Amino acid sequence: MHYILAAILVVISCFSATAEEGGSRFAIGNDLYRGGQTVTIKDDGLDDVFLTAMRVSLRRAVTGSAHVVGRWVDVDADLGGSLYALAQRVSVDAPVLGDVSVVAQQVSVTAPVAGDLRSWGSETTVAAPVKGTVLISAELASINAPISGDVAILANEVDFGEDAQIEGLLTLYETRVGTLVVPAHVAPQERIQRLPRTDAPKAPDLFGEAAKRKAKQEARAAAERGDDGFQWPAFPTAFVQNWVILSLVLGLMAFVLPRFLRDLLDEARDTPGAVMLWGAIALSALLGAVILSALTLLGMVITPVILVVLVLAALGGYLMGAYLLGAVLLGFAGRRPDAPANRVLAALAGALAVLLLGVIPAAGWIVMILVTVLGLGALVLRLLEPALFSET
Repeated sequence: MHYILAAILVVISCFSATAEEGGSRFAIGNDLYRGGQTVTIKDDGLDDVFLTAMRVSLRRAVTGSAHVVGRWVDVDADLGGSLYALAQRVSVDAPVLGDVSVVAQQVSVTAPVAGDLRSWGSETTVAAPVKGTVLISAELASINAPISGDVAILANEVDFGEDAQIEGLLTLYETRVGTLVVPAHVAPQERIQRLPRTDAPKAPDLFGEAAKRKAKQEARAAAERGDDGFQWPAFPTAFVQNWVILSLVLGLMAFVLPRFLRDLLDEARDTPGAVMLWGAIALSALLGAVILSALTLLGMVITPVILVVLVLAALGGYLMGAYLLGAVLLGFAGRRPDAPANRVLAALAGALAVLLLGVIPAAGWIVMILVTVLGLGALVLRLLEPALFSET
């Protein structure tokens, strides 16, 4: 968590350092978008605010919600909606009528929250009433106020003050079940649930970290056994199944788009350098667009769309690249994929080739990228050539 926050704060610092004095400002209706080194809200009548800065202070009441990314975030005026914040330190010192959802190293709530409180970080302090539920994931959690809803805490240490009182179910995720002390005035034993930390809800593994850890453990175990770490895919189940599925997809493409695939093959043969160059440019542009849009408040709205385009482009490039690879291999045997039988052979050969190349130790993923770049580059040149290279 700390490394993620540090990286984000570095990015914020870079953007803030390049901002002009006073920062950037954009308003539409009663909504305000601002960025800069320091952003202080002193305007009245604002609805929703979207703020990015090293230091963010809300000193005037906001009727809607606040979306904030910064280093230090202070809520010093009433917030009519919800607070969504990503920062190093967040202080809620004025009432919030909605929810508070915060990711920060230090979180301090000293004013009432009418909705739910969700806090992820290192230290979380709740010193004001919360009407909704409370979810805390921290190293140190401190509660010294009444909470009307259920409470779930995942923490190494939990401190309950004299004013702490939980009216709902208290769930504690502990390293050793039964070690955290809960005073009698906080909640009766029948409303306290103690579970091991392994039962705590886990965030979705969007980047396959669990699979990566498992692969590293298997590689380490193989090294200790003296294996070279290379393993062929399980035959005849997984590998053959993948080959059959990919061959069917490529074969269907070959029968539905025979002329289009023949043009792509001619493009790849005539200008292989341009094909690889434009494939790399297209893939890099889409990846860059996803990253840049995710770093801007306005661009976050279109990030899912760009991400879908990136996935579709990569998938299309991979399939086209696999077929082109099969057609090239077929060409070494003196055949062109013109007849239906030859198109089937090209699909079978391409599917087999990319699956075999993909299991090469340490280099398989590079080969897959090159195949994707090949197919994507051929698509770009074929589809956009009239607009990019037409002399008229």
